[in-house]
Amino acid sequence: MIPGAPSATASVVIWSSSRHREGLPAPPRRRTLRSGAGLITVAVFAAGVALWCATGAWLGSHKKVIATVERVGHWLIPVVFITIGIVILIKSGVTTRLF
Repeated sequence: MIPGAPSATASVVIWSSSRHREGLPAPPRRRTLRSGAGLITVAVFAAGVALWCATGAWLGSHKKVIATVERVGHWLIPVVFITIGIVILIKSGVTTRLF
């Protein structure tokens, strides 16, 4: 839970970041935010998504970025995914149970 944040805000953040991993709909949550606070939460989330999309479009249109990705992309993508997997395994504590 996010320190100092209402529990519904934390639920929205967790739900939105984990939807791609589930095949089932999220269970209904008890609403603890007032309508104004809920609208602010949704607006901030939408602004963050728009910022990420704009950043991706901006980076993807630069010739230097495109050239770099074309040159090193065949090994960079697997390295990034393997690194993310290793970090998840270490932080979850699985490695201490295996070795």
